Amino acid sequence: KDVVSKGIPVLGSFNQLTKISNETMIFWAAALMRLPSSVLIVKDKQCSDDKACERISAFMSDQGVAPDRLFFMPITHDWNDHLQHYNLIDVALDATPWSSATTAFDALGMGVPLVAIRGRCMSARMSSSIVKATGMASWVAENPGDYANIVADLCSDLIALRRNKGVRQQAFLSSKLFDSTEMTNCLQEAFISMVQKARLN
Repeated sequence: KDVVSKGIPVLGSFNQLTKISNETMIFWAAALMRLPSSVLIVKDKQCSDDKACERISAFMSDQGVAPDRLFFMPITHDWNDHLQHYNLIDVALDATPWSSATTAFDALGMGVPLVAIRGRCMSARMSSSIVKATGMASWVAENPGDYANIVADLCSDLIALRRNKGVRQQAFLSSKLFDSTEMTNCLQEAFISMVQKARLN
């Protein structure tokens, strides 16, 4: 909370640490270097493991990101408390090649922009598909340079970014992505279609 009150860009990832590959951290480092005053909050149950955190700190340090810009937060057992931690971050960062899925829905559902990494396989494209479904294709990048630019653009006016969080949240929750009824109907229609095709064969 002290970090947020200082008015500096707070980036965050609540992905499992096992998803945080070196490739992921190259994207993250590009964003952090593009925003020299920014910090990164990493939150996962494995953050209680010093060795797991040191792996990330060491690699990010090799990329030019000082360790004191990284904050590791252990898991929050209460689900509502966990979601409230999204209020600490301005922009959520993706992982690759195992991209954000549940964490993508969590971030967007809390009104936090998720900058997605579009990779080369299905597991690396889930987050970009989710983000595009909200109409924010401009939040998808395929290389570290573009990724850093998108994050920097989002953080260019922190006051507006934070003030409009509620507006984004309502827009995302009202989008087709969060319309469970429509998704259920579409799934039902798909199953019916598959059964009908199977009978014809």
